[in-house]
Amino acid sequence: MTAVTPDGSPVEVYRRLPAEPELSIVRRYVGSRRRVLDLGAGAGRIADPLAEAGHDVVAVDESPEMVACIEHARRVAGRIEQLDLGEMFDVVLLLSHLINSLPEQRTVVLHAAARHLDDSGIVVAQRHDPARRIQEGRAQLGDVEITLGQIDDTRWPIVDAVTTYRVDTSSWKQSWTAEILDDAATTAAFDAVGLSVQSVDGPWVVAGRMFPLRPQQVVTGRLLRDNVDE
Repeated sequence: MTAVTPDGSPVEVYRRLPAEPELSIVRRYVGSRRRVLDLGAGAGRIADPLAEAGHDVVAVDESPEMVACIEHARRVAGRIEQLDLGEMFDVVLLLSHLINSLPEQRTVVLHAAARHLDDSGIVVAQRHDPARRIQEGRAQLGDVEITLGQIDDTRWPIVDAVTTYRVDTSSWKQSWTAEILDDAATTAAFDAVGLSVQSVDGPWVVAGRMFPLRPQQVVTGRLLRDNVDE
């Protein structure tokens, strides 16, 4: 049986998912910025192409099985809330709807992004588009068939659902809970960790620092250094 991460993500699915269309969008935001931190990088479907294109990319995921799939970016196996790399980045990526986690986890993730962001850097986050209701349906993404069902939005803006993945003859079910953030809630979440939203385009959010880092705020690099591929 293919490995499954602590949050229920099947490694083989994320290894086989195509990078597009997200990769082209991310490339547009990253532009010529060199240092990129991909939080929750999975199997590296975005991190690896960016690294191949010449960016200095660090890919972080809590699943060692996911991290083992990454070929070109520098790899970190560890939990985002413990991350302290001793480096600052021009871009921090928060893809796969990480900011739609429930408030406590969302705040932890945003703090990790903020403490690794250079003064002139940007955070690029992907969220569930608040203008589009989550609905049952089926889609084919490369080798992966994805079916969304068992949606319960009676606690709106909290949504519970089950995603079924199929690859070849194998299938996996992943139950998940998300909080749908409108523009005001998104702005408030970033504000709470000292980040200012610069632009919102449907599911894509770009933010920067409200204030420059003070010297004592610079990360120390104490944690997870043994898990970094140099």
